[in-house]
Amino acid sequence: MAMMTTKLVWDRLRADQEPVAHSPSDESSPPSVRIVKFVESGASVLEVRTPIKQNAMLDAFRALRGEGLQLAKTQVRPLNGDVVQRLYVLEHDGASLTPKRLSAARRAVLAACRPRRPKLPSEDVATPVIVAAALAFA
Repeated sequence: MAMMTTKLVWDRLRADQEPVAHSPSDESSPPSVRIVKFVESGASVLEVRTPIKQNAMLDAFRALRGEGLQLAKTQVRPLNGDVVQRLYVLEHDGASLTPKRLSAARRAVLAACRPRRPKLPSEDVATPVIVAAALAFA
């Protein structure tokens, strides 16, 4: 019975993941996070793939920490201009993740690894002050 439950949970987790079209040669490919392994006892595995130039490893770690999770192990390797990270994730107290927590962790890491839009000068608080100072000395 436990085997059937695990299979149903795994199927649901896999269905929760959005398909990602990824071209290895495209440096601007969006980051992807997928659940590689869900286990009822032990560490579940998330795989994060981002362009090397984006350097999102720290963002992924912070996202998991923000969810109250810990990393039991990590594996990092380059692959065609990308970085592929395998994150072995546990609850902060060392317990296994529930399917709901694993999905939440996946979403948090994906959100953290998405490229941020750079601030426009008009959004910068200091810009009006600099313009005013420049006009005062003109």
